[in-house]
Amino acid sequence: MGTRAVTYVIEDGMTHIASYTYSDGYPDGYGLLLMNFLTNTKNVKLLRERMRNVKDVSKELDALKTNDFNDRWFDNYIESHPEFSYFA
Repeated sequence: MGTRAVTYVIEDGMTHIASYTYSDGYPDGYGLLLMNFLTNTKNVKLLRERMRNVKDVSKELDALKTNDFNDRWFDNYIESHPEFSYFA
């Protein structure tokens, strides 16, 4: 079974990047990978430079958190996959 993790890059109150990993989300797995990346000053400098071109995704993330979105996603998935119609 995978250990999920979500990483957000937030600067000045804006969410620039949201990253999801399905496996090895433990601190000694994915966390160690992030720590190694962020302790390299060249990586941080490059990340800051490239973040200028990334749009704010906080509104999209908020939409994903609503029950209405989840209900619609499930309904649409069931409609497009008749083999799972017994869930409806």
